[in-house]
Amino acid sequence: MCLTDIGLKRKSWGLTLLQAIFRPSILQSSGHILNQAQNPSRLGSPNPNRIAAAAAATTMGAYKYVLELWRKKQSDVMRFIQRVRCWEYRQLPSIVRVTRPTRPDKARCLGYKAKQGFVVYRVRVRCGGRKRPVPKGIVYGKPTNQGVTQLKFQRSKRSVAENVLVGNLVVLGFSTLTGSTGYIADSTYKYFEVILIDPAHNAVRNDPRINWTCNPVHKHRELRGLTSAGKKYRGLRGRGHLHHTNFFEVCKHASFPLTMKTLGCPI
Repeated sequence: MCLTDIGLKRKSWGLTLLQAIFRPSILQSSGHILNQAQNPSRLGSPNPNRIAAAAAATTMGAYKYVLELWRKKQSDVMRFIQRVRCWEYRQLPSIVRVTRPTRPDKARCLGYKAKQGFVVYRVRVRCGGRKRPVPKGIVYGKPTNQGVTQLKFQRSKRSVAENVLVGNLVVLGFSTLTGSTGYIADSTYKYFEVILIDPAHNAVRNDPRINWTCNPVHKHRELRGLTSAGKKYRGLRGRGHLHHTNFFEVCKHASFPLTMKTLGCPI
């Protein structure tokens, strides 16, 4: 199976990564099924479901293989790459602008486009929980509030990274944040890549698919919990009857008043 079949460029490292990650038996089995489909007289009538699965496996795009690489983080190749990247990132400042996202498949899922007006920053956030900011660990209050350590912050590290970045770049005008990806960590820091859009750029304002970000109501989405990380810690990811208690959180800023009539309840 050549590199042109899997949608990657002819580079030796790409072949090395794929050989180290994927088992050759899977590729051989898919090729055997395709050969059986081309010559049905050899082994009888083939299973059409297996033929369709093999055809889909052999026509996977490059992003699908990149996703499979990141799913196997414990492999020798990925562990070596992550270790080298962590060493490099520790030598850099906490906020660095990158030319392109490290995970283009995840970045595109969050709205990234390789065009003018989109910028990507790498943000470094310290690991660990929250410590109560009291002098000498003395809390002047009731015993239920005496705890200083072992406290858990309500927001995730990814949401904190988004706020840290936008707080430092507020003077640059990149006020619309589409999302962020967390992809690497070491013993001290977690590294996230945050995607920002310049709402004043003509390439963004003239694109009907993304010019919704130019509306002033989308300023500082990360500060109001409207990004993907923000909706997660607000509890808005779930669906079904177990998550109906979050309905008022969704409709808190609705344009219509929440009355019994608008909610559809009998009066």
